[in-house]
Amino acid sequence: EDSILVVERLSGMGTGFYVTASHVLTNQHVIEGSNYLDLRSFSGEKFSGRVIAKDIATDLALLQVNVKGVPLELHEDCNIRRRENVFTIGHPKGFEYSTSRGIVSAIRDMSQPFYPESGIKKRYIQIDASISPGNSGGPLFNSDEQVIGINTWGRTDGQNLNFAVHCSEIKSFLREQDL
Repeated sequence: EDSILVVERLSGMGTGFYVTASHVLTNQHVIEGSNYLDLRSFSGEKFSGRVIAKDIATDLALLQVNVKGVPLELHEDCNIRRRENVFTIGHPKGFEYSTSRGIVSAIRDMSQPFYPESGIKKRYIQIDASISPGNSGGPLFNSDEQVIGINTWGRTDGQNLNFAVHCSEIKSFLREQDL
């Protein structure tokens, strides 16, 4: 939990996590319209992060921070199986550092729902673990506590239809940033 942060905005909160000692990954929709964000660690330390990269089509954003942290481990080959056990950590509806568990329901290639006009299909992990506002940007872990995705959105017109950006999309985004 020391590697997972609260991302605070005037309009709400999201989640982020260290991917290097000085870089935090979150969702683009969490940082939308901001160049600087307030962050808070599990221990309560407050600091800021500067947006250095974002990708609307994948809903990913990268922040540079001046407070060093321990990066979470990304799954090496991003081989994710249906029915695999998963868990998330985030801040749903402000209930900070909440964990939910579930399984991988499916792997899907589809357009990003916040900007479907982009028409670009990206890979998502469909999960039945609960995701609510505040979970966005948080890590999706496999049972070995490796990051396999980043929680991004859920369908409100159905039950347990939640999605995370696939590990392969995260790695591609980070490579584009030379990380």
